[in-house]
Amino acid sequence: MMACLVYCRRLLPLLLCLLTLLPGAMDARAGTPAGILRIGLEALPDTADPHRFFVLTSRTLSTHIFDGLTVLDPEDRPQPALATGWEKLSDTLWRFHLRHDVTFHRGGRFDAWDVAYSFCRLTTIGTARVPLVGRVREVEVEAADSLLLHLSLPDPALAENLSTIFILDAPPGWAGHYRDGGCDQPVTDKADMVDDLSIANGTGPYILTAFSPGARASLRRFDGYWGRKPDWPLVELLRMDDPTDRNRALLSGEVDLVNAVMPQSLAHFADRPDIKLVYGPLQRSWLLLLNQRPGAFPDAKANPLADARVRRAIMLAIDRPMLAERLMMPGAEPGWQLIPSGHSGFQPDLPRLDIDLPAAQTLMRQAGLQAGLSLTLDVPEMAEKLGQVLARSLSQLAIRTDIRVNNLTANHDRARSGAFQLLLVSVNMLSTDYTGLMRSLLGSARLGPGYAMLNYGGYDNPVMDRLVTDAMTLADDDPALAEIYHQVAMLEQTDVPLIPLVHSGRVWAMRASLDFPHRRDGLTLAMDVRPTGH
Repeated sequence: MMACLVYCRRLLPLLLCLLTLLPGAMDARAGTPAGILRIGLEALPDTADPHRFFVLTSRTLSTHIFDGLTVLDPEDRPQPALATGWEKLSDTLWRFHLRHDVTFHRGGRFDAWDVAYSFCRLTTIGTARVPLVGRVREVEVEAADSLLLHLSLPDPALAENLSTIFILDAPPGWAGHYRDGGCDQPVTDKADMVDDLSIANGTGPYILTAFSPGARASLRRFDGYWGRKPDWPLVELLRMDDPTDRNRALLSGEVDLVNAVMPQSLAHFADRPDIKLVYGPLQRSWLLLLNQRPGAFPDAKANPLADARVRRAIMLAIDRPMLAERLMMPGAEPGWQLIPSGHSGFQPDLPRLDIDLPAAQTLMRQAGLQAGLSLTLDVPEMAEKLGQVLARSLSQLAIRTDIRVNNLTANHDRARSGAFQLLLVSVNMLSTDYTGLMRSLLGSARLGPGYAMLNYGGYDNPVMDRLVTDAMTLADDDPALAEIYHQVAMLEQTDVPLIPLVHSGRVWAMRASLDFPHRRDGLTLAMDVRPTGH
């Protein structure tokens, strides 16, 4: 008996060592099963459909499952994806050469008809991605591996914009033609089509194996993927909208990486040798939306926010440097303009929007509101401190604010439904598409489909509309476009369609044994996560 105990005692360490090498064994250092990467995200989309929404959460999930003709690297530079290359034949004609070796998750070869179908479906749905392809007049299939994109206007950023247009498989035998925003063959448009795991079908590095809308997505590596195989056979994307929960999950080993570290957590994480922080560039803009629609103040004779004097008074009462300081994010920049410095469209010669209480109070008197007014201020949980600083700033104009703290989904729902008066939101933008940002945020709904997708406050100014539509007719390198950008920035400061507050970067936290490149677009992709040294 004693001999057996001694033998078993000696054998136990070897058995434990062997167990750690078996598939599915627990990595004690990670706290998660080996081969599984678990990512805690501040939000997940309510649908896996890659054509429904153009928001960061949707693009994050879609990029795992689907491909575009191009893909952006971490520095926002377009790289070949489903297209092996492209050539600009003229200002309005591009040829794209397609891969021969691409298979969809559920079988079938990728070809040029899938691209035409995806353009048809995208414009049929009419989502916020439409402005990104608004200059594509026609998709002409030359051959299974070659297509021509005919543009209505020059678009030097076409390769960058195509990275966000995800390609779905066309139905068997489908051979429609995309021209002038329409299609000559029917397009399947079931709202829950892609959420059905028996139908969801992409060419990306991961297959969607389970999906709980807005809560969880399970992914399995696609062995038939045409590109570099990701390091992780299995991936779990988990919604953790409470920043404290994300931190706790990372420290306990429940997740391996989180995508939105709050300022108050930076110092704590920085002191831990088992945690690594990665800082991204300025690409997240915090904006204050002002609801200018008639129904925003049901108990009032008129909407005070429809008066540009009131909007400008609010803008001049806000201490932006204080907001940047309170945000406590490294490199945070006061929001003097809609976009941060270093991005296309930023105007370095425009005056800074410094706080000017006397001017703000004068504007309130001119608007007949010297006694002030009461407003609701909706803010996401992650920006509650920003909301508190905003409320104190507005109190100097006798503006009383009722702060409502929402999770990200609820805040987004309030924006889309118009059920707000003041709303704090963040916008993550592609650095190459300022014109698209203007169309979505500043253009009015009167301009038609593809405009005003993010203009939740209902801003409507014919002068701004003219500038936005004029910008669409110009190439990105046209000198006239720079002048339009300047006029738009000046009109933003005088008419105040919305109020830029502060620009910040994104901070990721992860196990120290992982490497992850910061991304200018803010996406958190399992394909980018690698064991240190690989």
